[in-house]
Amino acid sequence: MQDYVRWLLSTKNQQPPPKKINQRIYGVLFLITRSDKIPLEKLRSSPEYKSLYHHVSNMTQNRDFSKMKSLKLIRISEADDKTFIEPNYEILESLEYMV
Repeated sequence: MQDYVRWLLSTKNQQPPPKKINQRIYGVLFLITRSDKIPLEKLRSSPEYKSLYHHVSNMTQNRDFSKMKSLKLIRISEADDKTFIEPNYEILESLEYMV
């Protein structure tokens, strides 16, 4: 998963606009692939996450999460009154690389 996201970031200038990701999205995906499924509140309170988003608004954070969801890079679920986020490894089964 990290290799695919790294590829998306490194080829963002060649990607069509819907597939372009930024350094923050790469950082978030790196964080959640290290821990797999994590409560969203725990992710957002981590120092690593805060360093990615300390100079941006909540709207930018929400836009990044919407982008990750639209690209099917993450899954968000609810359980025990908590919201969880996890990488969507299923996307790796149907990758589309530019050739």
